[in-house]
Parts: sequence; structure tokens; C-alpha cells
Amino acid sequence: KFFATAVGPKEAQIRVDISSSGKFWVNGWYLSEGNNALAARDVYIPFDMDQKRVALIIDGYLVDAEMRIGSSYAARLLHPVQPGKVLEGEVLPPESELMSRGRQLLDDIASEIRAIENIARR
Repeated sequence: KFFATAVGPKEAQIRVDISSSGKFWVNGWYLSEGNNALAARDVYIPFDMDQKRVALIIDGYLVDAEMRIGSSYAARLLHPVQPGKVLEGEVLPPESELMSRGRQLLDDIASEIRAIENIARR
């Protein structure tokens, strides 16, 4: 997803990989001031975790990622926030969009699990 900032649109990426410990590894990348603003926010999800719990974890991850991106220097320059006020506008989408993306990610994870299970049966 691209975010509006004072230096122009900046891209953020969220990936789901399979870790060496047999879990899904959710990680993100958004470069701000030469650093990954989403570093150290990785989430590991066991393959057998309940789907409702996975959805909650993913939704929480996305909300945290969007808050970190919205707090980045270039985003704050474009959208100054006064203490006690919520950042609004292009940087943070409505909650329904976050939920939709979380559910899409959950569907993608379920597809990956099915593919892995099919390979394991061979």
C-alpha cells in the first residue's frame, strides 16, 4: 500500500512467509529516515492456530503497522497531529478496510495451509 507523505507517496509492504520453525511469519517493511518503521514487529502464527485468533492477531498487526507508519516523520509533516487528536485522512484507512485486509490475509494463510497439507500427503 502507498501512503501520502510530505516527500511523496511511500510504499509499505506486509509479507507472510513460512519460518524455519514451522510457523507463519508476518513481517512488514516501511522505510522512514533510513530505518524500517515496522522492524521488530514480526508476528509468528502456528499453522494449527484457531482462525478467529489468527484474524484478531492479523487485525492487531495491521492497526499497529498503520499507526507506526502514520507516526513516521514524513507522514507527520504532511498530517500534523495535535496531542489528544487522532490522525485522519489518507494515511489511515477506515477500520472496515483494515478488517477486510486482515480477513484477506487470513484467507491467504488458509490457502497456504491447504497447499502445505496437500504436499505433505503426497
